[in-house]
Formats: sequence, C-alpha cells, structure tokens
Amino acid sequence: MEIDFLNPTITLDQPLSWCGETYTQIDIDFTRLKGKDLRAIEAELRRSQRVVIYYAGNTEFLLRLAVRASGVPLDALRALDMTDFARVREYIQLRLLTLDNGPHVEKTDVRRFVWTGTELVLDQDGKAWGEIAFDLSGVTGRTIAAIETELNQNRAHTVVSYGDDGDFLHLLLASAGHVPEAVLDQLPLLDYFHLRRLASDFFPR
Repeated sequence: MEIDFLNPTITLDQPLSWCGETYTQIDIDFTRLKGKDLRAIEAELRRSQRVVIYYAGNTEFLLRLAVRASGVPLDALRALDMTDFARVREYIQLRLLTLDNGPHVEKTDVRRFVWTGTELVLDQDGKAWGEIAFDLSGVTGRTIAAIETELNQNRAHTVVSYGDDGDFLHLLLASAGHVPEAVLDQLPLLDYFHLRRLASDFFPR
C-alpha cells in the first residue's frame, strides 16, 4: 500500500452507515494528536488487561490510534467492510513504521538525539521549548532503579520489560532530556513515538 502523507484520506469501497451518519471516507489527521494521546491509549489497554509489546502490529492499539486521528468511533471502525478495515489499519501501521524519515527527530550520536519542533511547546511554568536534546549516555543502573521506584510506589505500575514499557520510557526520556513530563505529553504524537522507539532500542528484547 502506497501512503500519501500529504492527502491522508481513505476512500471507502463500501460506505458505512453508523448511528445516523454515513461515512464515505476516513480522514486521518495525526497533527491533532500529542504524546498524551499515546499514553492515554496505553492506559485504556492496560485497564482492559491488554499489554502492547509491538505497537505497529497490535490491532487494538492501531484502532484506538485511528479513532483519535480520525474522530470516527471505535465501534464504527470495527463495523467497516473487511477490505476498508484492513486499509485503515495498514495506513496507521505503515505511518508508524516510516518514522525514520521524519524531519523533527535527529540522532546525533549512538546515545544522543535531538527533537526540534515546528511550534513551541509550553510547560506548566510557561517556559517555551523548541528543541530538546536527549542524552542517554549518562543513564546508569541508579537512574533505572529510581524510575522503577517511582512507578512502583507512586503510580502502582510494575515494569516488566524496559524497552516495551511506555511509562518507563516516558520517564527515561524526561530524565535524559531534563524536561518536564508535561512537555513530552505535548509533543506531536509521531515525534513522541519516534523518541520512544529510539530510547527502547537500547534495551534487549
């Protein structure tokens, strides 16, 4: 499937009538999504006892991402004709798998990468962030232990696999970038996902 990122509209082969509305196309707009949307999806899946390891291959994750990117209800997406359903899923999947071509995240060293935004991101104190440098070269076992303690004691969360745990990677990026968590939550979702994937690559599966 060839992705047209400039025109992210999927025309349905079989229009769908759902709750009084007829869908003839699905418009996928990732620009409306932030890092906090990814974390919200992860929380939804945890509440339903689902664990996501490989995001680009997890249909439930991809569907919930499509809901937020398109505004189409989850049950409506599930009711799509099988061919249209597969096309929506594949579009989201391939978009995640082609992030290495993204212009906003640059890997500058083995353990260093930089995010440069097209818009400033404000933290809770009103400080504007237009660039964040992440340096994982200084991360030690003490850092990892502190993150695990924070998650276990204050957030009732147990880390099973460092490279696959979204909350762990979120706190790791906050530490490596010396940036508030709230700023990471406000980053464009695709940039945030890319950063998380870079951080996860340091841990064996």
